[in-house]
Amino acid sequence: MARMLNFLTILVAILILLCRSSSGIQIGYDSRSMIFDGERKLIFSGSIHYARSTPEMWPDLIQKSKDGGLDAIETYIFWNAHEPRPRQYKFEGNLDFIKFFKLIQEAGLYAILRIGPYICAEWNYGGLPVWLHNIEGCQLRTDNEIFKNEMQIFTTKIVDMCKEANLFAPQGGPIILAQIENEYGIVESSYGEAGKAYLKWCAQMAVAQNIGVPWIMCKQDDAPQPIDGKFFLPAWSVSILGGCQKELYNTAKVTTQTSIMVKQAENYEEDYPADPLSWMWAFEFMKDTLQGKGRFSARQLFEQTRATSDASDYLWYMTSATNGLKQNEAFIDKIPYGITGPVGLTDNGSINIDLSSNTWKYKVGLNGEAKRFHDPNSPHAPQWKTAVDIEELPTDRSMTWYKTTFRAPSGTDPVVVDLIGMGKGQAWINGNSLGRFWPSRIADSNGCDVECNYRGEYHFGNTATKCVTNCGNPTQRWYHVPRSFLTPENNILILFEEIGGNPLQVSFQTVTVGSICASADEGSTLQLSCQDGKVISEIIFASFGDPKRTCGRSTLQQGSCHATQSQSAVEQRCIGRDSCSIVVSSVTLGSVDCGTATKRLSVQAICETETLFLKKLRMKKAGEKAV
Repeated sequence: MARMLNFLTILVAILILLCRSSSGIQIGYDSRSMIFDGERKLIFSGSIHYARSTPEMWPDLIQKSKDGGLDAIETYIFWNAHEPRPRQYKFEGNLDFIKFFKLIQEAGLYAILRIGPYICAEWNYGGLPVWLHNIEGCQLRTDNEIFKNEMQIFTTKIVDMCKEANLFAPQGGPIILAQIENEYGIVESSYGEAGKAYLKWCAQMAVAQNIGVPWIMCKQDDAPQPIDGKFFLPAWSVSILGGCQKELYNTAKVTTQTSIMVKQAENYEEDYPADPLSWMWAFEFMKDTLQGKGRFSARQLFEQTRATSDASDYLWYMTSATNGLKQNEAFIDKIPYGITGPVGLTDNGSINIDLSSNTWKYKVGLNGEAKRFHDPNSPHAPQWKTAVDIEELPTDRSMTWYKTTFRAPSGTDPVVVDLIGMGKGQAWINGNSLGRFWPSRIADSNGCDVECNYRGEYHFGNTATKCVTNCGNPTQRWYHVPRSFLTPENNILILFEEIGGNPLQVSFQTVTVGSICASADEGSTLQLSCQDGKVISEIIFASFGDPKRTCGRSTLQQGSCHATQSQSAVEQRCIGRDSCSIVVSSVTLGSVDCGTATKRLSVQAICETETLFLKKLRMKKAGEKAV
């Protein structure tokens, strides 16, 4: 009988816990904070875009966000990825946002649903499906019935899916806020009264969804009630006050370390270089195009988005033209792409023939695309040619496919492919797209050597106040390769080069913490920590006084006052350890006179594997003995 009572007690306890875990909460807000079941809460949120990662990556990304102190994860919903054709939806794989939100809840975090469905996000066409552009009479992001109808259909689809999965907070789910539209305030004035009417409709349509949590808009000072327009604080320092008097938290006084990531070859700890990749190639077949064999014809120049419907980046007007699509512009649907004319023939001005209204033949995409050259399992793969030596490999040639095989780097560090030497094109790993590449585009060489900060209001396009990095280098050269794309051996990288490049410099590397740095004011504690079993092998900078420059952007330097003992004091407490804590005081680091200025400690250290650290230590001792 006692055993039965114990069993019933345990069963009742389990049921109570289940009921509590699935019970909903009521979400509200006022000018001070968000309110959860009557209790005020301050929520720190960060963004993870599920469509920009793989399902295998989601748990780790979410956990790292939680470990970093976040309370919530926010994400856009990518309309053109989910509905590439009208009423043809995709919600599988890395588009399974329902699974993504459930993982957020399992991690004990809240979620913010940013439907948009216009999102900007440096995403093709701002997330809007290009087929909207091709509907007769449709105008995007304004008081247009056709667009509003399509927007409402998609928004309702997403909301209904979330409701069915019990994802909203009153249902016991993680979603505490939802967003409609995005950054419309930037372009609203361009649309005049039609823009105001559209904004009002957005709010009414959203609220009518009855999701039980507040709706918000981003960068929208005149957001219609009850929508909140998201307010902004100065970018330099934000304080949280207890009882409007005592400072509890200040963003300028955070002492969390900065990790400076580095790229390393597979065998960076060994004494021999990595084997270079062996390349094969195939030329894009263009004979049909050069002979004028298009897929359709018209006596006019078609704008690119209307001709391709976003089925390909490439549109042949018997010559090729490729364009990325804009994101955050007013009248995005009115911006022409491709060759829009006039097109003519001229002979130094003596002959001028307008060809714009001639019969033009068009072909959407590449022959290699249609035959899926990027897919190693395609039955229409080309006859790849192999070079006996590197001199036979065609380089700096446009419209060329390249292929190589490689072994996955060992370990668990993130993998990148360095596409330096390539011009512009697209890349695939084992048939999975890595996206477009353009390492031949070089950033401005000026601006990285100036002192900067982000105090005050941000002004778009004002480069004088931006903290610029990577001057004079490719704007992008390393491209992330999700480990879920890889197998231990015989992975296949395929590149399509548009304008001409050299794949001989391409290599695979891993991304790891190379050095760490932190600063802390006198009276606080500075903490350093290496990851993944690595130890602090070297202190490359330590200064207690008024050190200059910002860690991670420029080389730290001693200021006008510096405690000479600070370097050795930090080395003594940190070298050879995976983490260390240093009380920032004159007792610990040595006395120094800095006048009335607040003294602080800045440290930068190297993280390496313990094996490499011990190897260097033995070599150092052997050298000292030899001397």
